[in-house]
Amino acid sequence: MFDGIPAQWHKAPEQARRSPNEAAYVFLSIMLAVLSVPAVFLGWAIFLSVGLMLQ
Repeated sequence: MFDGIPAQWHKAPEQARRSPNEAAYVFLSIMLAVLSVPAVFLGWAIFLSVGLMLQ
C-alpha cells in the first residue's frame, strides 16, 4: 500500500550515508573554480606578451 513516500526515495543505509571525503571534494572543487579565474587572466597576459614579442 502507498504510504506517502515514493519507493525510489528509499535508500539502503549504506547508500544514505555520506562519503567521508565529501567535504574535501567540495572544498577542492570550490578552490579549483576560484583559482581558475586568475589562471585564465595570467594565461591571457602571457599569450599577449608573447604575441607582442613576436611582432
